[in-house]
Amino acid sequence: MKPALKIATHLGAAAVGVALAATVLPHLSPSGISGQSSGDAQAHSPAEAADGMRGKKSGGQRGESRSAVFRAAWAALAKEPLGPQARFKAQQKLLAEWAQVDLSGAIDAYLGEAWDGNDWQYNHRSLGQAFLTAFSEQPLEAWKVLQSNKMALHLLGDAWIAGVVRTEPGLVASMLGEIPAQFHAQAVAYLTSGFPVTPEGTHEEMIAKMAASGTPRQLEGWMSMMYQNRPATGDPALLHEEWNALPAGGERTRGMAAWASALREADPEAFAAEWEKLAPEDRGQASRLLLAQVNNKSPALLDVIDHAIEAEQWQALSAGVADKLRGFQTDRKALSEWALELPAREEVRGIFNLSISERLLEDPVSGRAWLEQLPPGDWHRECGFIEMMLGSLWVKNDRAAAQRAIDGITDQRAREEAIKARYDWQLITSQPDVIRVD
Repeated sequence: MKPALKIATHLGAAAVGVALAATVLPHLSPSGISGQSSGDAQAHSPAEAADGMRGKKSGGQRGESRSAVFRAAWAALAKEPLGPQARFKAQQKLLAEWAQVDLSGAIDAYLGEAWDGNDWQYNHRSLGQAFLTAFSEQPLEAWKVLQSNKMALHLLGDAWIAGVVRTEPGLVASMLGEIPAQFHAQAVAYLTSGFPVTPEGTHEEMIAKMAASGTPRQLEGWMSMMYQNRPATGDPALLHEEWNALPAGGERTRGMAAWASALREADPEAFAAEWEKLAPEDRGQASRLLLAQVNNKSPALLDVIDHAIEAEQWQALSAGVADKLRGFQTDRKALSEWALELPAREEVRGIFNLSISERLLEDPVSGRAWLEQLPPGDWHRECGFIEMMLGSLWVKNDRAAAQRAIDGITDQRAREEAIKARYDWQLITSQPDVIRVD
């Protein structure tokens, strides 16, 4: 009996996944097709026996033959009437064994076959754990395979990191600049706290390898990730003295990130005292690191934003800082007045909108009067009325109030933006009597 037919026979006889793994997979070991009885061997034709002898002479051909057996088993498995859990276990065991023989072939099967993804327990991410051992044992070969296929890298990049960091954390650190940004947070978490510290892999050495792997700005981002989920500990004054004495480089950036983290819960007065100690040339980087560390519970959140504006860190200000204002505990009226001091730039528009939205929603009449006292054409006035219009639609579903907000806009471009936003809302929410854009 040919190996592929033999495996199919076993698969057909398996009633459940456990039985499947017990009966099929012993024939799929990386070292070859084992467990054949003398009767099985006698069933082979002379041509099959010759093929077997040629396979013994050629390691490459033998590997291809074993991979073909796995492909046949994978195809047969798809036809088995198994439940999600049994199928998932059988798939996972088969892929793990297959990856030891032909990693590329196993990944192709993983990508090309549908899995039971309706259940969160048996989705592509869980199935990808089958490759952990192969990735840890063949990290560079595995990386080449993943890099050659964007979908494979997207689905299995996190599994590669999880597998390799356990045995070769230094390799992951040195390759961080090559790893797609979507996996950086996971990689940094493993490298800085998620693996056992060994003589060959201290946290300091990992940081040094990370610094050599990427640009200074990338390292800054990685260090920010490292401290974001850590408690705000340490004396900011002492931490400042430490990093300020270091030359430019990875350790200085790490020290500055630790200092920024320690200021996360500082009150405005304590924060101001620390900020005044900074040399002018350090304030840009310091403000970026501080923006990454503060959250909606940080008393000095608005002060951090103000200093980032002074340092003209526009890109950092536009990267999710506005969301930190959600739930920020402060007087809504005072927050809206603070927003009027923001510069008229798109990078801070999200910050402006979230700073005024609650005031406008809580008391639309007072909010409208507050906006109308601003000069016609003023950026804050026009953006404020657009925000009022959006709140009227998305929060209150009040089309009349939205129209009144549009009527308050005096700048033509701002008015066109508001009308287009209303049109989009109508389409998204399937409103009747759509008011079309002119």
